[in-house]
Amino acid sequence: MAGANQLFWTPPMLAKLTQLHQAGLPGSQVALTLGATRGAVASAIVRYGIKKDSISRPCLNCRMVFCAESKFIRLCNVCKSSSDIMCGA
Repeated sequence: MAGANQLFWTPPMLAKLTQLHQAGLPGSQVALTLGATRGAVASAIVRYGIKKDSISRPCLNCRMVFCAESKFIRLCNVCKSSSDIMCGA
């Protein structure tokens, strides 16, 4: 855990979150399985772009596991929106 109330989403935890979410488990059950709150699970699903029909893969920039809607998407949403990546710096 990163802080008192913060959950650090490691690549294995994100992979498990993706697996459970894609299996159709309700958020409360996913949260219980991962030892997180429903809010943390919902937030991670949005932040990392986890969809029920997406592909789980590591980001080419930060190596964090994220869900891509297409096999051609290689950067996570965080890195994609980073000005350093966009400017080629």
